[in-house]
Amino acid sequence: MSSVLRCAVIEDSDALREDLCFFLRNRGHRVVLENNGYDTLAGLEGVSMDVALLDLGLPEVDGLVIAKALREARPDVAIVMVTARSGPGDRVLGWREGADAYLVKPVDFAELDAVLQSVGRRLGLRSESAWRLDEASQELFSPEGRPVRLSRGETALVAAFCEAGATPVSQQRLLDALGKGEDDLSPNRLPAALNRLRKKVDGLSERRLVVAVRGAGYRFGAPLHKADS
Repeated sequence: MSSVLRCAVIEDSDALREDLCFFLRNRGHRVVLENNGYDTLAGLEGVSMDVALLDLGLPEVDGLVIAKALREARPDVAIVMVTARSGPGDRVLGWREGADAYLVKPVDFAELDAVLQSVGRRLGLRSESAWRLDEASQELFSPEGRPVRLSRGETALVAAFCEAGATPVSQQRLLDALGKGEDDLSPNRLPAALNRLRKKVDGLSERRLVVAVRGAGYRFGAPLHKADS
């Protein structure tokens, strides 16, 4: 089991920031702030978080300044520095300014995952395991390990939820995931498929798992990832 962390991602590269947020959500963590490096200090005020993933080469202020201010104001928050600065002197300075971990770009996501697990253990957070999808066997496993057999279409729907993390998946994207079928033109095709999926999984959880998000589509209402991730 891994702890569910509330994460702030402060990174000026749009591509890397999106990759980090996708990874975090796919591992069951909550992204409570996405910041591109502008007005960062103001953006952090009042945000309830456990860990800050902090780039050092930000456009308005050096990340080390933010780390120092954050460490002084929020000593309970873990700071994971993510940077291209790879010299031994850079690492020493990072540790001195409050880093709990210092990761050099390009990010090794396996290393990041290990760091976050360590942070969760140190903070003593509640553990909440995720649902796991095995696409090869077309099975969805509950946090307790109970399997749910899925159809091909249901497997595709759950895979789309895996890829989206906490972000709602549009109806069109879910229809694309279902692929072509005999009832391709039926307006009830997607609602019927989601209803069948709900009936299979809702009995294994106290929460509603296939959740409609008004105007945005649907999302999976619990941590979810693929079995090999």
